[in-house]
Amino acid sequence: MLHPPDPRQARTIDDFIVALRLLKLWSGNPSITQIARDVCRLWRAAGRPDTELPARSTVGNCFLTGRRRPNLDLLAAVINVLADDENTATQWIGVLRTIMQDAQASERVRIDHRIPVDIPGQISRRRAGQWALPGAHQAVLFTGMPGAGKTTAAVQLGRQVLDAAGGRRRVLFAHLRGLHDGPPAAPDAVLAEFLRLLGIPAESIPHSLHARAALYQRTVSGTGAMVVLDDATDAEHVRDLLPRTPDTRAIITARRGLDGLPGIHTVSLPPFSRGEARDLMHAVTGDDPHPDAVGRINDTLGGLPLGLAAVAEHIRQHPHWHPDDYSAEAVIDIAMEGGVRASLARADRELPADLRRLLRVLALYPGPGFGASSVAALTDLRLTPVRVGLDELVARHLLHTDGAGRYDLHPLARRYAEERLRLDEPFSWTLRARQRLDRHQATRPARPVASGLRQTALSC
Repeated sequence: MLHPPDPRQARTIDDFIVALRLLKLWSGNPSITQIARDVCRLWRAAGRPDTELPARSTVGNCFLTGRRRPNLDLLAAVINVLADDENTATQWIGVLRTIMQDAQASERVRIDHRIPVDIPGQISRRRAGQWALPGAHQAVLFTGMPGAGKTTAAVQLGRQVLDAAGGRRRVLFAHLRGLHDGPPAAPDAVLAEFLRLLGIPAESIPHSLHARAALYQRTVSGTGAMVVLDDATDAEHVRDLLPRTPDTRAIITARRGLDGLPGIHTVSLPPFSRGEARDLMHAVTGDDPHPDAVGRINDTLGGLPLGLAAVAEHIRQHPHWHPDDYSAEAVIDIAMEGGVRASLARADRELPADLRRLLRVLALYPGPGFGASSVAALTDLRLTPVRVGLDELVARHLLHTDGAGRYDLHPLARRYAEERLRLDEPFSWTLRARQRLDRHQATRPARPVASGLRQTALSC
């Protein structure tokens, strides 16, 4: 073999290890003992202590396939020992880094070729027929506050689209992990998995995002595919994943709107109606609860499906409880413990520091229906940045506005803000904020609460 083997055809770690074995043969097939000695010599020359030098068996493991997380540092040293020049070593190490980055990204990607089963504890919405893609729109986007049931809505609509096509549409379903712990799924990793589902061999999948996106658009065209992108962070997160041919459809879920993407019909999920709440209660508990009790619980929770599912599960597990035992305070406590707090906390972590403080201070306003000037008094900030911050919280579905300058917190968002305010801000700061609000309200004429606002009717 006159020239060293080319590693660029490798697409996986195992492919690369097979190529590394060929590099070992090309370099004269030195023994593992000799390679280990050369690596130790190389690392000593670089100033590494003897405690970091690899054993012979550790070096031998570099040539074994089936290892999910090989030591990149040690593999690079082995390559440097086997390659005859710096350019060859640089090429091999570059390919290795790309493969390992792809492998790490792929571990964070959850791809499916079918619509998953309905989310446990949540029930289909009665207004699902209104979600059909209108006109020239190829994609529908579900937005809403944490716990609004965006994924459930996407699953429900996806099943409707499939049923209308007689089940013949190809499905590409990606969990993008926009607001989960850890980094979101990388678009290039999602594209690689989509291409595999579309029948592209691993060795034919290009390395760069641009090349993968171009191949994806060519491959998905004409397939009539339905692409479901769950939990996106922003427009850039899904731009390269959206198919652009008329025969394809896309369903997206995200906390907020995706500005700058054409052809998307946005649906801001409303609160559950009392009828939908009753459907959910019946589905979870197996009983037909009294409509008055369900209506009271639904109103207390602002119609939030995640909170309703938590209370329904509590009812199922506590059959000895009477409906009167479910006071407003108890219902909110159960919902917060049942997943609402964790869901709001994930959204909270995505906020800049100034918006996190703004969300907390809103809990100090006594009652629904507040204006930007009252918030400016609470925060001791100018009116313009306060309005910008409030509108940003509205865009993230953590706050509601009636469009006429009045704002309102969802009751569960209020509870979360109250809890975090006690933990994150000193009492002296909150006391001064209350005093500023008292002085502000004392200098203004009384203003009735806007009739269009209800504390329990946040559009989420």
